[in-house]
Amino acid sequence: MVVQVLDAAVRKATKSNRNHSWILVGCWQLENLLITDVVDHSLISEICNDADSALEFLETFFPEGFELVGTFNSCKEDETVINFLKSKTNGYVVTDFDGDCDSAIKCLTIDGSEETNVSVDVISSQAALKCIAEHCLIFCANEHFFSTIDTSDLNAIADTSLDQLKLQKNKLESDNIGLHFPSTDGFVFGEKHNDISILKFLQVNEKERTKDLQKTSYYSMRQFFGADVRVDVRTFENATKKVAKCTAPFVKHSENASYREVACDILGIAFVNKNATVFQTKIAIRRSIMRNIANTCGMLRYQLRSLENNDSVTLNDMKSSIFCLPDGVCVLNFCQPTILTDERYKSFREQLHKLFLINADRPTFTILNAVGLQDKSQVLLNTHIGLKPAVMDGGEVSTVYGIYGYHHYMQDRIDDNGWGCAYRSCQTIISWFRYQGYTDVPVPSHREIQAALVAVGDKEKRFIGSRQWIGSIEINNVLSHLLEVTSKIMFVSRGSELASKGRELALHFKSQGTPVMIGGGVLAHTILGVCFSEVTGDTKFLILDPHYTGDEDLKIIQSKGWCGWKGSKFWDQNAYYNLCLPQRPVAY
Repeated sequence: MVVQVLDAAVRKATKSNRNHSWILVGCWQLENLLITDVVDHSLISEICNDADSALEFLETFFPEGFELVGTFNSCKEDETVINFLKSKTNGYVVTDFDGDCDSAIKCLTIDGSEETNVSVDVISSQAALKCIAEHCLIFCANEHFFSTIDTSDLNAIADTSLDQLKLQKNKLESDNIGLHFPSTDGFVFGEKHNDISILKFLQVNEKERTKDLQKTSYYSMRQFFGADVRVDVRTFENATKKVAKCTAPFVKHSENASYREVACDILGIAFVNKNATVFQTKIAIRRSIMRNIANTCGMLRYQLRSLENNDSVTLNDMKSSIFCLPDGVCVLNFCQPTILTDERYKSFREQLHKLFLINADRPTFTILNAVGLQDKSQVLLNTHIGLKPAVMDGGEVSTVYGIYGYHHYMQDRIDDNGWGCAYRSCQTIISWFRYQGYTDVPVPSHREIQAALVAVGDKEKRFIGSRQWIGSIEINNVLSHLLEVTSKIMFVSRGSELASKGRELALHFKSQGTPVMIGGGVLAHTILGVCFSEVTGDTKFLILDPHYTGDEDLKIIQSKGWCGWKGSKFWDQNAYYNLCLPQRPVAY
């Protein structure tokens, strides 16, 4: 047996004190166990009022298919953790440092009382994403529940909502709930289809699926929740039941009643091995919904505790959302109140940041950063993924963080060939801020960018609707006006001097991670990264070229150099250049 460990999880575990205790998060749905993240054991009780059930509640934050799978370092001595892990069907793993090297770990698996040493394979995020895509199907079951009660008492409302959720959870454990797959209009109820392969039931052509996977470049767990990847599921209940006694309906009328309705949006996410049967898939989907219901119940109680001694507020509706953790292959799926303006919810997000050792300067768990179950993006995302690495003596690569959209000439049915390159670079930058959850401002059109420049006094009103060029200074003004984002401006008097800015740009991508707009002469480009050598002082630039006019074809874009590594000779050696370096806001 081989245990695969994500390199980001190893870095996270070794970033703190070597004696620190961690609990491992992983997925058993692949050929090998994949460890995707680590959780700070000392902070788990902070998200749950009941310390004895903290581990059970923490596991409700993960999709079905991901779970707590073992311990790292001294956590193996904790009796509560070990007793919890012993209940796991697949057993659990214990990992530790291998000697004095922080990048090497050793691992053994424990099944019952039997211990077995296993080899460890540390893999990249891209390799892990590809492995998940090859071996798993992702199912999404979205359900809506409403609780109505004729009182304004918070405790009574909460109790009614919890009873409704528990009732639905009990139904899922019975045979009265079936599944409907809208993509093929297939129904699963009772024991019918139980032994059929889920791929066959969903009419999936395995050869075509494999071919599509080979063409895909993987960069984020977000990709698995697109409309063209995930499999949507709906539940239905058997309404034909034996009734002991027939009764007539009646209507109850109450004078001056104070009715309150609380809505709960449940989202079950299940990662299921592609070789599973319909029966195994059905069990996994049911468990995913029950897991999210359990999470919603816990978060309702959390909200209730936060509202104690405050008679002026009401219980908010609850909505489940998907969040992808940065620099990894871990997904959280949990419920939050739909109104998150109060500081008490900020403190909960702060606890999650600490629990998963995430920097507190980025909005990982805000509603804006939730993964939407939307249709496929109309523009290509992260077009640099899959490029051959830059080759340079002593070169270190620093690239853009997160996700961005590739905006270029001729999109949106706008013929901007010859004048719109800076506008497109601006759109790419704003898409970055949207995908990282900093804003919900839509990617602006050319006219909206022009209107923003008029609004800040940079241009006269007749500028709107024109085909006039803009540059880095204008992009800075647009970002400030639309997003309240500040930028640094870098001035270069000659293109031949850009190579000397490699160290400064590398620092920008390491600390800020935002795309950089560069304008000079009559052209504008987007810089996505640099390869800088401390040995030679040379710099290569990862360029996203907005002058592309073709279709959204990643193969052409990469092979023809519309997105690729360029040397310092790429720039006009005699032209001056201005660079706009957007700064990441501090927010979470």
